Amino acid sequence: PIFRPHLGVALAMAVMPEIHQTVMNFQHNKMPQFMPTVTRSDPDMFVRCHGNFNDSDKNDAVQAQDLSYLDAAGERHFKQRFAIACKEIRSVFSSHT
Repeated sequence: PIFRPHLGVALAMAVMPEIHQTVMNFQHNKMPQFMPTVTRSDPDMFVRCHGNFNDSDKNDAVQAQDLSYLDAAGERHFKQRFAIACKEIRSVFSSHT
């Protein structure tokens, strides 16, 4: 698993009423350059897919090539937390290489 503290999933921003900028005015990964931030990393909240077939950028797809399979404990965690059966996912995507 990879931890990215400022990924745009479930991102929120609080500002004073007179501020006209919104969360849409900031790149999620650059927000800490402009304001204090708080991140919560526990419990695991989502799974992000990386590839050439979705909104991943080229760098994400390259980084995803360096990922390895989860160990048995990691697979159990994915099954329990996200209802993802890793063997089934591998089976489905093995024909899409």
